[in-house]
Amino acid sequence: MLGIPNDNVKDYIASAAHKLQEGNWKACYDLIEKMRVWRLNSEGKQEILSMLKEKIKEAGLLSYIYMSQENYDSYNISTLSQVFELDAPTIIKVLSKVSPLPDNHRT
Repeated sequence: MLGIPNDNVKDYIASAAHKLQEGNWKACYDLIEKMRVWRLNSEGKQEILSMLKEKIKEAGLLSYIYMSQENYDSYNISTLSQVFELDAPTIIKVLSKVSPLPDNHRT
């Protein structure tokens, strides 16, 4: 099911969520954008997809931070900005949502 989804919206969403959980925001967004539901009503489509893309980028960054925080003491904002295509203030806003691990949980 988590390979190439069929035309079932539920399968697209599950596949996209799996990609996002891996930190692959681009693959997640591509799956969401390809859903047939966008063909039903094109009014406001670009605005909605644009908003979703930004939210997916932020969620991808958050997922990446949670998955990797045991491995890093700090993050390079310019690198994160390039990878997630977000500006520095947005990166900082997302990072501020992450609570640091206690010292005894760091490797």
